[in-house]
Amino acid sequence: MKYLLLFALNWFSIHACLQAQHRQKYIVHTGEIVTQVIPAAERMHYGQFKPARVIYHNGQTASLMLNYSYLPGEMHFIGPKGDTLAMVDDPLVKSIQVGEDVFYYLPRTGYLLALSDTYPVKPVEKQIIKIIKGEPSSGYQGASQVVSPIFNTGDSQGTVAERYVGPKPSNEQLYYQPVPNLVLLSRQVSFYLMDKNQRFYEAKKSNLFKLFPGYHRPIKQYIQEQSINFKSKQDLIQVIQYCSQLQRKHPAEQ
Repeated sequence: MKYLLLFALNWFSIHACLQAQHRQKYIVHTGEIVTQVIPAAERMHYGQFKPARVIYHNGQTASLMLNYSYLPGEMHFIGPKGDTLAMVDDPLVKSIQVGEDVFYYLPRTGYLLALSDTYPVKPVEKQIIKIIKGEPSSGYQGASQVVSPIFNTGDSQGTVAERYVGPKPSNEQLYYQPVPNLVLLSRQVSFYLMDKNQRFYEAKKSNLFKLFPGYHRPIKQYIQEQSINFKSKQDLIQVIQYCSQLQRKHPAEQ
C-alpha cells in the first residue's frame, strides 16, 4: 500500500510538471482555428494584461496595460477605447517595465526579455511561436491599425495615446480563422547578450569573451567545468552571473 501511494504521488508530481510546461510543437488541422488549439495561457506571456511603463530614449514615458504575445511575437496593449492593439516596433523605445520584468527593443527582432539584472552584461531572450509549415489563412485581406503608445505633449509622465502607423496586414487576426490546410507551429527561443550600452550579441562563447576582455582563461575554464550550454536559459544566467562576479572581484584584470 505504501509503495502504491508513493507511486501515485510521483505520478501526479510528474504529470503536474508536464502540464505546467508549454508545448514546443503545435498541429492545427484543416478547419481548426489556431487560437483554439493554442490556449491563451500558452501564447501569452502573462495570464492577463498588466500595468506597464514604456521608457523612451529621450527619457519620456507612457503608461499602459500590456501583454506579450508569443504567437505573432508582438507587444499588445489595451487602447483608450478598450480594444487590444499591437505596438509598432518602435526604435524610440528603450525598454518596457512590467512589474519586475524588463523588455528591451532590438530592431528587426522585436522585444527581448531580460533574464537577470546582472551588470554590465544581461542575458535576454526572444520567444515566439512560429509557423514552420502551412499558412493560417491564405485568403484573408483585412488590415488593422497598428499603433504605438506615446507620451502626452509637454508631459514627461504621459498616459497612453494612439499614434497611427498602419494599415498593414494583421498577423494576429489570421490566427482567429479556420485554417485552409494543415499548419505546424513551433515554439522557438533565441538568446542574446546585452551590454551596458544596450547593444546585442548572439549568446555564444566568443561574444562572452568579447564582452569580458581580460578574463578569457577563467571564463573558459568555468564553461568547461560546468558544461555550459549557451542554448540553455539556466546555464546562460549562471555563466553571466559568474562573469559579473569575477569582474567585480578582480576589476584590475580587465
